[in-house]
Amino acid sequence: MLKRISANVLSWSEIHGAARNEPYPWNSYLILVPRQDVLALVDPLPLSPKKMREVEAIGTPTHILLTNNYHLRESPALRQRWGCEIRLHESGIEDAEVRIDNQLQDRDVLWEMIDVIHIPDMSFADEVSFLVKGEGGTLIVGDALCGGRKDRGVPDGSLWINHPEYFPDLQAARMGLRKLGQYSFERLCFAHGSPITHAASELFAEVIENDDIWTKLKVEQGERASPHSREFLKYRAANRSL
Repeated sequence: MLKRISANVLSWSEIHGAARNEPYPWNSYLILVPRQDVLALVDPLPLSPKKMREVEAIGTPTHILLTNNYHLRESPALRQRWGCEIRLHESGIEDAEVRIDNQLQDRDVLWEMIDVIHIPDMSFADEVSFLVKGEGGTLIVGDALCGGRKDRGVPDGSLWINHPEYFPDLQAARMGLRKLGQYSFERLCFAHGSPITHAASELFAEVIENDDIWTKLKVEQGERASPHSREFLKYRAANRSL
């Protein structure tokens, strides 16, 4: 069933890593904007028939918001079912695998309720986060950060930098993430890993401003480097729009 994060944000998940005894969730989100008759899905994973009915009991989805092009997931099928408008950051439009109906831009405010925050120097150039206003704020991030996940040794209630081996420049990525520190948010939700449900912006600041953590990440970046990640970075350098 759908899990309630706040009054206007719900989530659903797939569990990955169970076969290795390292289960952790991949997540998608539903944002209800009641005064605008908007029901937006974020990075939508497949929905079971039961979850479809749960969503439709709330309303008919009107929009799909992507944190990056890589998180297209089930968007084409859900657009076909409900007629949703798919939105992606402008820097990812050229590389999109499907028709994108509308572009997102940094500092957009959607329906007076959702701030769009473009984060530069991530694994993907079109990476954005969505800050949902109300009840102290709920920040939804894609691949920039991860929450609790056993496969990475990140405890529930914690956050970590997601896959540092895919960052072209780790220090530039740190500066890009500091942009999120300009905002206040009570809850922090991830495409990968369990959410942080209180005092999230304080915990975020502790991680981003801790030099020891970033020294450890530099080591982790080298340890996790692989032929696949090196090829990705070469491709990204040759295709700046990625």
